[in-house]
Amino acid sequence: MRLSTIISIAILTASMVYGSGVDTKIKKSKKSLMSTQKEHRYINAQLIKIATSIRQRREELAKMEKILDDLALEQSKSQAKYDAVKMKLDNFENEISKIDYVIKQKEQDFDKLLKEQFAMVMAMKELNITNQKAVIIKEFYETSKKLNEEELANLKDIIKKSGAKKAKLQKEYIALKLSIVNLETKRRLYQNKRVKLQNILAKLKKEEKLYQKKLLSIMDKRSQLRKTLARLNIIKKEELARLERLEKIKRAQLAKRAKAMDALRKKTARARRKARARGEKVSYKAVDLKVKHKKVSRHQKVVSNYRGGKTISPIRNASIARRFGTYIDPIYKIKFFNDALILKAPKKGAKVRAILNGKVIYVGENPMLGKVVIIQHSNHLHTTYSGLAGISPLIKSGKVVRKGTPIGIVKRKLIFRATQNSKFIDPLKLIKL
Repeated sequence: MRLSTIISIAILTASMVYGSGVDTKIKKSKKSLMSTQKEHRYINAQLIKIATSIRQRREELAKMEKILDDLALEQSKSQAKYDAVKMKLDNFENEISKIDYVIKQKEQDFDKLLKEQFAMVMAMKELNITNQKAVIIKEFYETSKKLNEEELANLKDIIKKSGAKKAKLQKEYIALKLSIVNLETKRRLYQNKRVKLQNILAKLKKEEKLYQKKLLSIMDKRSQLRKTLARLNIIKKEELARLERLEKIKRAQLAKRAKAMDALRKKTARARRKARARGEKVSYKAVDLKVKHKKVSRHQKVVSNYRGGKTISPIRNASIARRFGTYIDPIYKIKFFNDALILKAPKKGAKVRAILNGKVIYVGENPMLGKVVIIQHSNHLHTTYSGLAGISPLIKSGKVVRKGTPIGIVKRKLIFRATQNSKFIDPLKLIKL
């Protein structure tokens, strides 16, 4: 057998072993997720969750402020009524007490007169009219009896009218008592809603602080990755310094807008109360920052426009999870620069492959992005594959790889970066999906 044939067979056999070995070892490494990668995914998932919760909490706060303002308006109107009713109740109680006293006295007088009347009737029956003196006495009794009858009738009428007045006053008293109960219930409701509003506001502020903390953590770790790229001379130190300055500006903006958010909430609440007092229609939309952004991004200086041909995607049948470029933070309206294309794998354990021929210059782990592979290509082009669940054991620093060579697997998403001449390029201009 000729030497060339033997070599060809050896190469073919080696490539078959290599291919099957890669597949086997990559499958074995599917379960090997580093804590740093988990932390990155946890942070991003938490950030989205917190942002959603903040938006919901802001909506809840706006609704609660409307309820509270409605109750406050009703409270201010009912306070005067409450005071008037309370005073009237006190007067009613005094008046009812006086009527009770009058009725009692008149009943006693009535009872006394009734007894006198009965005594007169009995005396008149026993009286014998035999002389003039007896006639005079009889006439006196008859006159007294008539007067007593009139006074009895008058007392009876006073007692009846007093009783009717008392019944009317008692009816009004009960109605006023119910009114007081209703007003006091509304007052308690108002106080309870105030407490609930304060609780919502406290939770919102807590979530916003947590969001700021998570955001700063991501900024810190992204900065670490850029420093790694700078150490490998993939991006220039001048570009790194520019990105760091921009990052510093973002940090200052975050602190400033966090304070602005608190001030805006207080200002909006005051404006709403004043508008309600003037009888104007008030909008109760969730309070949100309004920021005007420049059309031209400050990151343009670190971005290059790639004009070369397109190549294969690092993952077959991948979809876009997030595009390269600037995006606006939903909570604090800060413009951030996303220097990567985030691809979603069609299934767990999908293979990640080199998009072009090149040389592996870095294999390692990043605190933010987990396992990372960086490949150097021709024309000063570099590609970075981050967020890998596992790296092929055959991929080592210094190894030459060909287009399509498996370099690892991904669990869910791949963070794919591309740079040329120390500037970031949009990966979508480099690959076909």
